[in-house]
Amino acid sequence: MKRILFFNHSSEIGGAELSLLSLLDKLRDKYEIFVAAPLNGPLDEKVKTKGIQFIPIKVVQIRKTRNPFILLYYVISIYFSSMNLKRVIREIHPDFIHANSIRSGIIASLCCGKIPLIWHIRDILGTGVLGIVIRYLAKKARIIIHISEFLKKEFCHGNLSLLEKSVVIYNGIDLKKIDSITSTEHFRNEFRINNGDGPLIGIVGYIAPLKGQEEFVNAATKIIRNFPEAKFFIAGDILFRRKNRRFFKKLKRISETDPNLKGNLFFTGYYNNIYLFIKSMDLIIQPSWIEGWGRTVCESFCCKVPVICSEIGGIPEIIKFEPERYLVPVKDVNAIVEKSLKILKNPESIKSSLEQNYIYSRKEFSIEKHYSGIQGIYNEL
Repeated sequence: MKRILFFNHSSEIGGAELSLLSLLDKLRDKYEIFVAAPLNGPLDEKVKTKGIQFIPIKVVQIRKTRNPFILLYYVISIYFSSMNLKRVIREIHPDFIHANSIRSGIIASLCCGKIPLIWHIRDILGTGVLGIVIRYLAKKARIIIHISEFLKKEFCHGNLSLLEKSVVIYNGIDLKKIDSITSTEHFRNEFRINNGDGPLIGIVGYIAPLKGQEEFVNAATKIIRNFPEAKFFIAGDILFRRKNRRFFKKLKRISETDPNLKGNLFFTGYYNNIYLFIKSMDLIIQPSWIEGWGRTVCESFCCKVPVICSEIGGIPEIIKFEPERYLVPVKDVNAIVEKSLKILKNPESIKSSLEQNYIYSRKEFSIEKHYSGIQGIYNEL
């Protein structure tokens, strides 16, 4: 039985961690698995409940900055983080290492030695000196997995040596969990939604400007003029940065000062059963500024719930049929409102394309297909 060391730079639960947890469910009976990550978040408990060994490791959280003193601190911190990971590697002797993010891959590339490294790219790298350095380090990887064609093109940046070791494997959606939800009554009762209330409109993602919650709230102020009984839901926790807390307070202030939204906009925090949340909605709006792929967009189609989303990053790769009905320019609140109202006023107009995208998403983005692609890579090592 092969021994795998997964390394994640954070212990918070975001899209990368959700994908990792879903993958662990499929792998744990076929491989000996260890997960190394910091202790300052819920990831360790999620891993342990699956019967998988969690190894705490000290990792300094790195943020983008131009401050030379902070950059120097980060460089030193990365070195010590790699030494911490190297000790773990020596203890468990993995057959290969699977780094679950760009930041995880940076640290792992410095200490993996001759052990094969799989580097999972889930975010946009960009250009500049930092991008050049990371692309150089990525040459240490045996395989580079990208979650969309967009990310593969952006990360490899025309570098043939990176392209040769790159493969696209889309994230997987757990269709069995979706199909196990046959009623949304629990959600409606939780938020005291009456039968006459609606439509219900939601957004999913950790609270941050780039996830588009402000655009969602601004669109809500206009949509509710046409649908006075509409209810709006923001599902997501405040993660990663202090400025996101300030942003959350701004959203709360808007929701409390707008007379139409007051009492009609709900902040659910991290919603544990996200598929129940999505299935309870009549419409999902995801106006992200950037997305490497677009998990919530795909989940919405797999739940057969229409979704208005930004035409950015890897999102267009998900919508195969009549994308013009669902895609909007980034930060364009008027376009969000216009297309949302078209769907809400005439759901029949998207019945055919929604069904087609539902079938396509469930075929192309299942957790089984994702697992098959990952296992194929493991078998090659």
